[in-house]
Amino acid sequence: MKKYSIAIFSVFCCILSGMLTACNSDGDYSATYTYEGYISAVQMGSLKRIVHTKSSTGEDSTYNLTVNGALYPLYIDQLNDSIYNVDSLPYGTDLSKVTFTNFTYQGALISIKLLTEDADTLFSYTDSTDFREPRYISVHIATPETTIKRTYKVTLSVHKEEADSFAWTKATTNADLAAFVEQRAMMCGDSIWVFGRKSDGNLVKLSAHKNQTDTWLTAKLNRTDIDVRSIQLKNDTLFAVTPTAVVRAFAQDAAQWTPLTANLLPDNLFAASDTELYALQSGDFYGSKDGLTWTKQTVSGTGVMPTSNIAGICMKSRKNAYLKYILLTGENGTDPALWRRDDYSGKREAEPWFSYLDTETDETDFPKLMSPSLSIYNSQNDILLTGISTTTNAIEAYVSKDYGYTWMADGFVLPATTVSGSTASVVDAENYDIWLFCNGSGEIWRGRQNGTSWIETQTNYYKARKR
Repeated sequence: MKKYSIAIFSVFCCILSGMLTACNSDGDYSATYTYEGYISAVQMGSLKRIVHTKSSTGEDSTYNLTVNGALYPLYIDQLNDSIYNVDSLPYGTDLSKVTFTNFTYQGALISIKLLTEDADTLFSYTDSTDFREPRYISVHIATPETTIKRTYKVTLSVHKEEADSFAWTKATTNADLAAFVEQRAMMCGDSIWVFGRKSDGNLVKLSAHKNQTDTWLTAKLNRTDIDVRSIQLKNDTLFAVTPTAVVRAFAQDAAQWTPLTANLLPDNLFAASDTELYALQSGDFYGSKDGLTWTKQTVSGTGVMPTSNIAGICMKSRKNAYLKYILLTGENGTDPALWRRDDYSGKREAEPWFSYLDTETDETDFPKLMSPSLSIYNSQNDILLTGISTTTNAIEAYVSKDYGYTWMADGFVLPATTVSGSTASVVDAENYDIWLFCNGSGEIWRGRQNGTSWIETQTNYYKARKR
């Protein structure tokens, strides 16, 4: 930024002098003074971004990219006299030399406070200026009586991490988890629950507060015949199936399960919403509001019904507050199975179940995974699928951005860990932390894709107030 030797006070003297000479003795002309001073529009110019990478030989290297500042709008909060970018600039953007293509203001002139001393200098927005820390830019107002100024705090934000980078931390190692041969994980409020069958046949529940995961409580279930993979949480009640009954437990004592006298014994439960349970029985879909009364649900078209590696999830629509999508995934032999039902929360009749693969020509990239888990893992309601590869026996992760129709690896980097045929995952819907549970090693990992937990900044815009 250029330093100007002329004092701001001297500039005002010139401005006022010009105003006064605009009046002649005959009164033919009169000067107009402004009592308003504000900034009304700001737009950044081009910025430099330094990107770190590795060469073909594995050595660290960098290269420069140009960032179009116009793609990152600056919001002006006139009530609090602040200017900021809601969408942070990309990681590595250099803020030491910022220019602007537009800086519209009402007033006599603008100045910027120096970084090294408590004084202002004239601000030229086309010159390079250091914004690595907040800067204070003032609009000066000249009147016949006095000179006043209105000062804005200008803060430019840059992401401190790459949006698609992953950070994993091993929370602890648990001996009970290491002995699981099958498991099911879920969130209940701020608690994480992992139900598992141990190699000795006993069923246990591991639980911990999501912010205190170095200590896990173990509770032995009062039954050993529960299908762990069928456990579903509907509001504050748990449901599951055994070979002989639908069973129920309450969240306050999830170790005590009691049988229900239901009109149907489902083969499995695969999903739950806040209003309904979803099940399969002999290749048909059923729904129940209480686990007691089950009603057969309609199907549109044809498709392969899953018989193994079954998982399901209830997810909200991105556009309709009442619309929920229930997704069922699995396999039948070597064939994948993908089904969906659209539920309108009682506002209108739910749509029939339909298969994404209802013709022989339909194709899918749905991965074949053992011990699958489905979770919503970001604010866009994208679906995370984790499980164990049927070919490599390693944990893999995939994402669907279109409610389960297509799946991709999406750059997921998983922790270096091993499993022995069983894994489970769950995502905390509050901050999108991913929890990964590994049998064999007994390791519990906490991870996140950095961009999913970024906080959205307020974008209030207030009309400039008069001074």
